[in-house]
Amino acid sequence: MSATGAAGYYLNKSSGNEFGSQKVDEETVRISPGIRYVFSPDLAVEASYGFTRVRYKTTDETARRNLFSARFLYQHKLFE
Repeated sequence: MSATGAAGYYLNKSSGNEFGSQKVDEETVRISPGIRYVFSPDLAVEASYGFTRVRYKTTDETARRNLFSARFLYQHKLFE
């Protein structure tokens, strides 16, 4: 069994006349922990959770996303 994790913090800023027609001022935080259990070299199962929060500073609004996922991994050689 093993644990995985990822995190990120992003800023996205632009005045209305730089790269688009509207002003952009956003702050994003992302966290994603997970676990993996390996049954054999060719078979494993993973479970993870992802949380993302985007704060739109121009409109003073916040969006949140919670994502749960489970994956079954199987690998097999096609060519030898």
